[in-house]
Amino acid sequence: MFRYKELSTLRKLIVFKKLIASGIKVVSGAIASFVTKKATKAQSVSVTLEPIQDLHGYDKPWSGGNGKNLLNIPDIAETTKSGVTYSVKDGVLKINGTCTAGFTPVSVSLSLPSATYTMSVNLVSGSTGGANDSFNCYSSDETRQLVAFGTVSYPVTRTFSSDVSTCNVTINKNATFSNAVLTFQVEKGSSATSWEPFSNICPISGRTEVVTQRTGKNLLELPFVHQSTVAVSKDNCFFIKAGDYVLSFASIGNATTWRLCLYMFDEDGNALLSNEYAPNRSMQSTGAYWRWGGNVSDKASPIHIDSDCYVRFTFSLGTTSASDVATDAQLETGTTATDYEPYNGTRYTTDLGRTVYGGTLDVVSGELVVDRAMVDLGTLNWANNQTGTNAFEAYSTANYVKSYTTNLLSDVLVQKSSFVDVAEYTVRMGNDFLAVKVPKAIASSGTQVKQWLSDNNVTLCYELATPQTYQLAPQEVELLLGQNNVWSDSGEIQVTYKR
Repeated sequence: MFRYKELSTLRKLIVFKKLIASGIKVVSGAIASFVTKKATKAQSVSVTLEPIQDLHGYDKPWSGGNGKNLLNIPDIAETTKSGVTYSVKDGVLKINGTCTAGFTPVSVSLSLPSATYTMSVNLVSGSTGGANDSFNCYSSDETRQLVAFGTVSYPVTRTFSSDVSTCNVTINKNATFSNAVLTFQVEKGSSATSWEPFSNICPISGRTEVVTQRTGKNLLELPFVHQSTVAVSKDNCFFIKAGDYVLSFASIGNATTWRLCLYMFDEDGNALLSNEYAPNRSMQSTGAYWRWGGNVSDKASPIHIDSDCYVRFTFSLGTTSASDVATDAQLETGTTATDYEPYNGTRYTTDLGRTVYGGTLDVVSGELVVDRAMVDLGTLNWANNQTGTNAFEAYSTANYVKSYTTNLLSDVLVQKSSFVDVAEYTVRMGNDFLAVKVPKAIASSGTQVKQWLSDNNVTLCYELATPQTYQLAPQEVELLLGQNNVWSDSGEIQVTYKR
């Protein structure tokens, strides 16, 4: 569970010998609970602040989008098929002619999570008729939602609730188009709004504060109360890591039997009900939670949780009532209940005084080392670098960025390590220069690249060549004597303490 920072083998050995000699111990890792057996006081609690992209509820690696219109229809050069001529540019379909055989000119793969969406079709100019065509959205289980268009009044819309995996446009036999210009949109919510082109928007989030939490042995952060007194959701649960735990209590009112309930949610608030997440000796899933029975001789329940999640414990049924509260309730690591200790959690919030896109913070000393910064690429000057048949690359002198770093995060551009003559949008870092590559159809000069970056508000989070250090007001984090847990909501943490 614990590991040293990434060091050379020799440095690890030297550090290890120094720690043994001085009685100091260092533990580090990803966002986690660090269990320390004999810590008396933290000498430092360092938090790594990683820049993140705002995924807007998506649980997959970012692939662009999430402006208002979620449908990214790729450009299609002018094509003639089944009696009609059509093309797509910037999401707009232009089509003319009479269809002699049905076909699908547009098909787009998406990965939209379950939510409420509204799909719409609008006629910008020209006319349609003859037969109805369809704009279709399919969920992951292949359920189809459709909007018929052709012999209708525009705009036409449909609201539905599901995930979305594919969208397409089908043209049916006998449909007629007279220089028709059509737009298609999928947007969140239950109302159709005016069409906007797909926009590759993914803000990169920095942090203005960091929260660390220290707890004692008892991890039960929220009261253990009757199920009827709380409407459980992720928002009123508390976070725990995967592992073995035991829930125990002294009594529940005057009850001799009861039913215990465990609610579990993932980061997006989805209920976790599979045995994959909470294998337990007698649990049965029901509704949106797990439940199991107990009686006066069964006041300790081992629970193994396989995935990091948000949880809440309640009780119900038996002879319990809504006014009852579990006394001496405790959740602790391990499989055997120990003597009760009150929950003793404390949250510490440190105001960073600025937006920090990456770095480390020593919560005890207040030293903030920033190693990531943000730049609006449209504000830089760009010169011609490389030209291919399909792509053009421009460069900008950037000795403030660490040479050859791959720690580049953009809301539009994908990090690559070299120029490849493919029509795609990429960014790379060379020796003291940044290079941006775009399709040749977009730009063929440094000036045009600069204009495109400016028009699209393209930003980049990058690794500094020289990290910057700031001194903040110290925020003391005490560790109680005995077994303790320290965790952070902001990235990897490292705790140094006396044994």
